[in-house]
Amino acid sequence: MDINAFMYVLSTASPPVSNNMYLRSKKTSLYLLVLLLFVLFFETRLNEGTNVITIGQTLSGNETISSENGAFELGFFTPGKSQNYYIGIWYKSFANKTVVWVANRNHPVLNPYNSKLKLFPNGNLVLLDESRIQIWSSNSTSETDNSTLAILFDNGNFMTRDIQDSSNVIWQSFDYPTDTWLPGGGKVGYNKIKKKKIYLTPWKNAEDPAPSIFSLELEPNRTSHNLMYNRTIQYWSTGEWTGTNFVVVPEIDRNSYIKNLKYISNVNESKFTYDIGFPKILTRFMIDVTGQLRQFIFREGQWVGFWARPGHCEVLKFCGAFGTCNQLKEPYCNCLQEYEPKVSKNWALGEYTDGCIRRSSFKCGVGRGEDTFLSIKKMRFSFQDTGDAHSLDVESDKECKSACLRNCSCTGYVFNGGKCVVWNGEIYNFEELAPADSRGEVFHLRITKSKKASKIIVWIVVGAIGGSFILLGMVTIVLLRLRKRKLGDYDGKAGELMLFKYKDIKKSTDDFSEKLGEGGFGSVFKGTLPNSTDIAVKRLKNLKQGEKQFRAEIGKQGRRNRDLLEDGDYFPALVAEKLSKGEEVLKLLDQKLEGDAVSSEVDRAFKVACWCIQDDEKNRPTMGLVIQILEGISEAGIPPIPRFLLGFTGDNKSRPIVYQQYTFDTTSSSS
Repeated sequence: MDINAFMYVLSTASPPVSNNMYLRSKKTSLYLLVLLLFVLFFETRLNEGTNVITIGQTLSGNETISSENGAFELGFFTPGKSQNYYIGIWYKSFANKTVVWVANRNHPVLNPYNSKLKLFPNGNLVLLDESRIQIWSSNSTSETDNSTLAILFDNGNFMTRDIQDSSNVIWQSFDYPTDTWLPGGGKVGYNKIKKKKIYLTPWKNAEDPAPSIFSLELEPNRTSHNLMYNRTIQYWSTGEWTGTNFVVVPEIDRNSYIKNLKYISNVNESKFTYDIGFPKILTRFMIDVTGQLRQFIFREGQWVGFWARPGHCEVLKFCGAFGTCNQLKEPYCNCLQEYEPKVSKNWALGEYTDGCIRRSSFKCGVGRGEDTFLSIKKMRFSFQDTGDAHSLDVESDKECKSACLRNCSCTGYVFNGGKCVVWNGEIYNFEELAPADSRGEVFHLRITKSKKASKIIVWIVVGAIGGSFILLGMVTIVLLRLRKRKLGDYDGKAGELMLFKYKDIKKSTDDFSEKLGEGGFGSVFKGTLPNSTDIAVKRLKNLKQGEKQFRAEIGKQGRRNRDLLEDGDYFPALVAEKLSKGEEVLKLLDQKLEGDAVSSEVDRAFKVACWCIQDDEKNRPTMGLVIQILEGISEAGIPPIPRFLLGFTGDNKSRPIVYQQYTFDTTSSSS
């Protein structure tokens, strides 16, 4: 029953006027008491499209409230394929819910239709489950009962405040963020009154918004944003705030998608806030399930990763125990040999911190000979954060290996430069490097040695040798057939000059029967390949001189950038040198374009190309920044000439090269 309708019933059912004033007053008080009890014990339904929850109203099932301009929506949601429901805030107009705040992260409900989010007269927001048990509360109270309401704002903030005094904020979600730092009032900082950090924690995985082991925090009386493991160990920091950017993240000052990034400190709190750089392009910062601080922008109907710090393999214990990280390929984490994911479901959802466990225990004590070691090259690690590592005073790899075998809890060792380090128990933060990387060491992983495995190895070797002979024979046969059937297999798309036997050419042109025309040094005939592709064949008049001219003509059909120009210059080196001297680059266009191009666009394209081939990968721009530069949103400075191009520049011996200090971000999800 609607509250207004109920009040109308009360007014129409009021007692008739009596001369007995005492009786009238008593009955009026009774009706007021009934009205109050209705407000307290009966719940009114939310009006569709509202942005507030008033005292006595509840939200359940598929009911929602929306901010005034329709940007954000609050209600029950279920993440991914999970069967659990949570109260959250998300962007309303997107097809897929992008949730930015969750109330009951640790305490989901199973039936949203029997669960209720309710605002009590004392200003406290409470979530009741199916059994009417309180599972989440804002833990806030108003100084005046029956004088509060909860409202969802256009910036994504959900707030309870005094009805009569809008400046009297009782509670707000911006003071209790989850994984997302929103523009326009969202904050990361420190509440000086409650002596409480306002920090971000990522979801455990895509289907579980419970807090993960990582967090983004601002130290009290400091201005650096720190990524923390287990709220105690720092594994990355922005560095201190200079007033315009951070010491370790100077590129934030050139981030055109945000503006008004500022540090605010007063008697109540210290915090960082920012605004959207472009009104029509949404952006948000968040700490991802990977433990990275990331910035996303919404373009062409989807969220695109624009910026991320640090790299995946720099996140402390990102792959968990006995997991190795590879920054260059997905999945980023893999288990060491003889280990498997501890919780396979979490690994499938991109959450690896549970790590790996052994499939079987070591064969220790009965016979040490049943265990051996697998040598894994190109492993990078630091002894401080890789687990229980110990140095031993031994003189050889053999002694180091024996020391590990004698210890039943030893899981691996490294011997390098006379230093022996053994791991007892769990191993963390091992990174696999690329084969061409000169860094890294050889890690010897303890594995179980078995006769079966030895036999398998023998058969693998035998099979490999036999397979090699078979493969060699097949390749020989294929090459012989290709030599005989080259004309029949040719599709006309090869990039190199191909030679065919005269008899094959004669056959394809039906003995040069259909003449198409005549050139300066030969006639052109129509031909047809076995795959029905029409071709033109030029028959030379003067074989010796004609062939030379013909080859020269064919050879002219940017030619690759690895070829030298007529004057001996190498095209990439020529572009880099012209840019470094500030000379006009429009002349470097393909002559076929006849100069029909916008000079500024050509200049941007050449600059981006030269930045993308820098020697140090840290100086190479992300794809997001490349797009910005090409679209004219961001500016690119003059790139230094890469070292590998210096040998191709005309005056590199006489002119010193000055390297300009200019840094781009090199990390991205969608890089």
